Formats: sequence, structure tokens, C-alpha cells
Amino acid sequence: MPLDPSELLVLSHRQIVSALASLAGISKKSSGGSLCDRATFCNALHFLRIVAPEHSAAEEEVVFSRLRSAISREQTDLRRLLDDLEEEHGCTDRVHREVDQLGESWLAAGGLSPAETTRLIDLLDGLAQLYRRHIELEETAIFPLLAGALTAAGVEELGRELARRPLVSGSRREDRRPKV
Repeated sequence: MPLDPSELLVLSHRQIVSALASLAGISKKSSGGSLCDRATFCNALHFLRIVAPEHSAAEEEVVFSRLRSAISREQTDLRRLLDDLEEEHGCTDRVHREVDQLGESWLAAGGLSPAETTRLIDLLDGLAQLYRRHIELEETAIFPLLAGALTAAGVEELGRELARRPLVSGSRREDRRPKV
């Protein structure tokens, strides 16, 4: 039986936040010099490169589109919230690309300039702050609507579709903890 769609997305949120925290912690501790934990930094960077854009796409293409189809046209506040969340996905995707570029530069060169280090830390701190607010909105205002807006079969199909996407690390439910 597939995971509950909300449960899977919440788990994905937790792993993204954990990967960001790992990158930020290592970046701050290493101060642009030799990475204090190169393997964890590399794993977190790779994880975010794969999962962050896939997570945004899954929410927009699968979750939000189904909710839009299931709610009435009069629910303009909810439609506006979905639009705002999609816009934030675009912002986070751009920031993730810059984080990835700086992280890859650090891995290749063995260090970053003070300006690049400051920029990376600022980007990671900004992403963490944006994710906190974004996740709270999704988990308190959007995900609880899934069961009410969709049929039981619709929720089950949504869960199957999300389970096919690389939204979390690990292949089994109990293994889906951050490996960053």
C-alpha cells in the first residue's frame, strides 16, 4: 500500500530541511576553507539537486493541480494560496541552482572566497527561512484538504503517483530518513 500523500510530502519536507541544515552547518564551520565534512556536504548537495526540484514539480503537477480540479471556482483564497506557493517554488528553484553552483565550486576548488562563502551561507539561511513558512502553509492549509477534496481512490492514486517520484531518500518507508 502506498504512503499517504501528505505523509510522503511531509517526510520530503523534513529531509529537504535537514539537507539545508547540513549544508549551512558545514559551510559555517568550514568558513570557505577545506570542508570539515566533505562527504556529508557532497551528499546533501546531491540530494537537494535531485529532490528539491522534483518535490516542487510533484506538488505543482500532481497535488496542486488535483486540488484545483476538486475545489470550486469560488474558493479564490485557496486558489490564490496555491498560486503563491507555486511562485515560491520558482524562487526556491532559482536559489537552489545558485547554492548548487557555489557548492560544486567549493568541491572542485577546495575552498571559496569570503564573498562566495558569505553568499552561500546567506542563500542557505534564506532558503531555510522561506521553507519554514512555506512548509507550514502546505502542511496546515493544503495537505489537510487532500482527504476532503479527493475521493478515497483519488487519494490512493495520488499516493501511488507521488511514491514513484524521488521525493525522499531510502527505498523503504522505515529507511526514508535523511542520509545527509
